[in-house]
Amino acid sequence: MRRFRLLYAALLCAVAQRGTAQAVVSGYVYDSLRTKAALVDASVVITELNLFTTTDASGHFTFAQRIPAGTWSVTFLHPVLDSLSIAAPTQQFVVADTSAPLLRLSTPSPSDLVRRVCPNAEPETGLVLGTVRDATTGLPVPGAQVQTEWVEVELHNAMRRNPRSATTRTLASGAYVLCFVPTDISTELRASRDSARTGPVEIFLNDRVVLRRDFVLNLDGSGRTALSGIVRAANGKPAADAAVSVGPGIVSTRTDAQGRYALPNAPAGTQLIEARVIGARPARMSVDLEADIPKRVDIDFTTAVVELPMVAISGKQTARGRFAEFAERQKTGLGQYITADEIERRQPADMLSLLSRAGLTYSMSRDGKRNLLMRGSSSNNCAPTYFVDGIRWMGGTSGAGGAMSGGATGGTSAIEDLSNFFRPEEIRAVEIYKGFGSIPTQYDPANGCGVVLIWTR
Repeated sequence: MRRFRLLYAALLCAVAQRGTAQAVVSGYVYDSLRTKAALVDASVVITELNLFTTTDASGHFTFAQRIPAGTWSVTFLHPVLDSLSIAAPTQQFVVADTSAPLLRLSTPSPSDLVRRVCPNAEPETGLVLGTVRDATTGLPVPGAQVQTEWVEVELHNAMRRNPRSATTRTLASGAYVLCFVPTDISTELRASRDSARTGPVEIFLNDRVVLRRDFVLNLDGSGRTALSGIVRAANGKPAADAAVSVGPGIVSTRTDAQGRYALPNAPAGTQLIEARVIGARPARMSVDLEADIPKRVDIDFTTAVVELPMVAISGKQTARGRFAEFAERQKTGLGQYITADEIERRQPADMLSLLSRAGLTYSMSRDGKRNLLMRGSSSNNCAPTYFVDGIRWMGGTSGAGGAMSGGATGGTSAIEDLSNFFRPEEIRAVEIYKGFGSIPTQYDPANGCGVVLIWTR
């Protein structure tokens, strides 16, 4: 009984101390996740006392009531955390006598957020977060799909192209979190729902683990806005007669003598704007266009294609490395050879166009898959085997040689896969061998069909 009285007396003493000693509690809330700055309008709460206050423009907060002496727990609430369905960490602090520490609170760090939101994240991956809104009403769009796609190339005994993707959907608040996005390469991000679809947005985490990207979606397709601006050349001067388009050729126009353009009926939503002019590389940018809200977007060509004066060089060119094989075999005349000069002269649109003019037969299967065929030793049309820089190309659902009947349903053919992966201007030369003993021994798949050897720059 005496022990109980002593414990009861100690509790009464602690309560009395809380009631007499009070202090002003203040501090700062920092956004270590998005802005790397003060977090404005965060609701800070002392949980045991159910006391609230709000941060100002500098992220500072002060509780109006004096806090009794003791040990207390403090945390904060903010829409950015609500959208991720996570809570801010709780921090304990002590009020001793009439003094209290200056509290410093923060959102989870990017690496901590990835661990909490994407527990099975692979190395060298991060997350992209943001919101999707209706371009006309500005309201959140729930159930929208946000997706990014990229390609991983594996080099073992052969070159294999592995398409990869990451997909998520928005919550009722329109917010989304997309995990497993690679940090070491650039990818294209899109948002869609039903038939509505945004333009591609290029993202590059560049070894960061968290990136924010919001989208505006033209849900019913009727949203329009007035888009205008000035296109400037790499030297800063107006670019006259530059072609400006919104989306994949949806709306286009040309600039006047002062480099000005106007698209009074541009489609709303997150769109890709592209400008092209002779003598410069295309300039592209992603822009959020809200319905009935005019927007000005200036476009600068940062990289110009400079035409240098011709220089005459005399001497004998000697091919080196793997490409030396091409030069030696070209002398034999056993195959068909496409040189860099020929590619530049013909200006093919893609690899499919380049090779279809080289004596291979163009074909389309019932499921819409395009392919190139050649006549093999079995007298049947078959798909050739492709090699890129001496390594067998394993991409696509067909093209490994043998009789060709359109390939498996779905996916792409080998030549479609190559067309998606390489542009004609990246090709240095091509060799085509149609079988019957002309195929170089090291590249002969022994399947009675031919091979196509592609050499890149």
